[in-house]
Amino acid sequence: MNSVAVKEAKNGFTHLLHLVENGEPVQISRHGKAVAILASVSSFNEANQNTAFAESLIAWRAKSASVLSNSEFSNSEIEKIFNAERKVENLSRAEEISKISELWSEGKKK
Repeated sequence: MNSVAVKEAKNGFTHLLHLVENGEPVQISRHGKAVAILASVSSFNEANQNTAFAESLIAWRAKSASVLSNSEFSNSEIEKIFNAERKVENLSRAEEISKISELWSEGKKK
């Protein structure tokens, strides 16, 4: 991921848009601290879908508490997995599923 300062982002915005259009997210920093990520609409929508899925799963589990009383994961464990800090990456669907599987496995161990 490219990382640029605010001033550089302002002066080279068109170039940054080309990077984003080609699947490369750009991190923007102010005084050395990351403050934003410029990403494609498709990446943003995909991230929102992941969040919506996690929220739907938690809501479904709340409605189905009696059925899931012996479940392997609690709502807090699911929230922890989906709220884990993630880098913006350009992953194939198979790689994304593999990473999610790894997070689930790590959650079960703790």
